[in-house]
Amino acid sequence: MKKLFVLLALFIFLISCTEAENPTPIVNVIVPTSDVSVIGDIIYVSTFGDNSNDGTKNKPFKTIQKAVDSVSKDKKTIYVACGIYDGRVILEETSDSIPIVIEGGYNDTFTGRNKNYQTVIGRKTEPAVDIAIAGRINVAKDRKLTVRNLTVNGVFNGNMSCGIYSTGILIVDNCKIVGLYNDTMDDTFGPLSDDEACGIYSNNDKIDEYYSSLEIIGSDTIICGAIGPAVSVNSLCYGILVKNNYTNIKDGIVYGLYLLTEQTGMATGIKFDSSGTNNYISNTKVIGSYSSNIFNSTYGIDNHSNLRISNCEVYGILDSSCDITSYKSYGIHNYKYHNTETYNYEIGIMAIESSQIYGARNSTWNSSTDIQGINNQDAIIYRVGSGILKNNYEDNSNDWNSFAWSN
Repeated sequence: MKKLFVLLALFIFLISCTEAENPTPIVNVIVPTSDVSVIGDIIYVSTFGDNSNDGTKNKPFKTIQKAVDSVSKDKKTIYVACGIYDGRVILEETSDSIPIVIEGGYNDTFTGRNKNYQTVIGRKTEPAVDIAIAGRINVAKDRKLTVRNLTVNGVFNGNMSCGIYSTGILIVDNCKIVGLYNDTMDDTFGPLSDDEACGIYSNNDKIDEYYSSLEIIGSDTIICGAIGPAVSVNSLCYGILVKNNYTNIKDGIVYGLYLLTEQTGMATGIKFDSSGTNNYISNTKVIGSYSSNIFNSTYGIDNHSNLRISNCEVYGILDSSCDITSYKSYGIHNYKYHNTETYNYEIGIMAIESSQIYGARNSTWNSSTDIQGINNQDAIIYRVGSGILKNNYEDNSNDWNSFAWSN
């Protein structure tokens, strides 16, 4: 738990936005030039740059979008200096589909890199803007993007508030991604009615079992659907929402909601709405709601796919409260799906290996609230090895051995 709270504190610090164009690093660590691979195939971006420059180390561009538009087969890696970058980053469909790497965390002269040098895309989530496609970063079909050492605060387009929206291939490495970051008490600021807030939305309908359309790595990675203090009632908040693609989540922490003091709608850490695909989560903490006031149901993981969970810690709610009678908090909700028109087999097969699953921890709720570690809707679910399964963390009994696992 100590590591968790240290990461939470770091998360709050990294997404806090100051008026300074280049935040001063806490530790001024300079890495030797050879260690940051300053070579000729790099495009450079700095808040001190200019888009009329040539994108070299000594003459960097001003915006990340300019660098993306300047990518070629010879130059496809982008180094971004510390600072706050407004606007959006769009990878449009192209015939050549050159893979791009965007890497932040560099100092102003690109002579050093450290996680205390903050590279932030999006000062915070603005009110609804008139844009046709969602996401602060948008990755089109057949494009491949790797983001590393970035903080991304989502943009709200009137239907969805999203950090990264991808229909291509996305790799996230040691980043902080927030779908809706609202630092005011205005509960009309974010998604309304049944609109969504997603840290990452991934929907690649070009299914290929030999690669993952979404891969998340890095122990410092934190993905959050919405961070408070207020999001509108009845909104749907997801840390990660996956549709129709293979996913490999290897590390980090994922939240549906984080630090919301006002009532909000349904929250889910990770939802796999991806029938017909196989997904994998390992060494990851997944929390539906952390330190929030909940108005609707909360799931740590909501699964409608074939999923393997290994060495994970999953909570429906953690340090949260709920006072309504229709509320549900499940660590894992596993749902059977069978579409005979597309797939001639059953979806919703889950294997849980050496993990800790809780419906709630350090939280309060109405006496009629439904709290379950695992809610399995007639799907196949296996256990591998030993683990902990509790409806409430504070319960004395461990249901790992007594749960109705599949044979």
